[in-house]
Amino acid sequence: VDQFIAIDQLAPDQLISDSSSDSIIEESVIYVATIGTDTATCGDKKDNPCQSISKGMQRASLYMPPRTVHIAGGDYKETLDLVDGSHLSGGFDETFTKGGPGNTTVLIKGVIDLGKGGGQAVAIRAQNLLLETFLEDLVIESPDATESGISSYALYVDNAPHLSLVRCTIKAGNGADGVDGVGTDVPAPSGNDGNDGFDGNNFAFEPLP
Repeated sequence: VDQFIAIDQLAPDQLISDSSSDSIIEESVIYVATIGTDTATCGDKKDNPCQSISKGMQRASLYMPPRTVHIAGGDYKETLDLVDGSHLSGGFDETFTKGGPGNTTVLIKGVIDLGKGGGQAVAIRAQNLLLETFLEDLVIESPDATESGISSYALYVDNAPHLSLVRCTIKAGNGADGVDGVGTDVPAPSGNDGNDGFDGNNFAFEPLP
């Protein structure tokens, strides 16, 4: 038996215009660009992007389900603590066209985190994430550690079973040298007494002729 898929033809007044389509997309997205400004209402429109990914992610988490964060190409120098259920998507140019002609490379350059990270060099932390969480089209780099005993993490993951990475490049910096060992002023104990030597032998030397 042949099977057919019926497609209803929309009347002209039922067609979705480009402007309406853009409006629908904007209602499900938060926008981030380096030229933006972090405010209480940023990210809701393409012409009102947030400046930092952290702020965009925080704004997106206010909605249920969380909005997808569209990130325009550029360098973002920050440490991200992923919000459970977030979706960060790079690969957009300054007009928020995916794969557009402008710069679409989103580089997240981690920093030395003196707060939660305890001085560690971290770009992204993914901890205790129980919902589907996505990172897409991102370049993630962490700086070299600068203090002894400190590590460098481009992506630190702990208890995030549903974290997905799509077309991401990850590059960790160099960890620092280990801390010096702990010395002590207490002298080492004396060694054991040596054994008695053997008795010497007597030798008679003949004078040379």
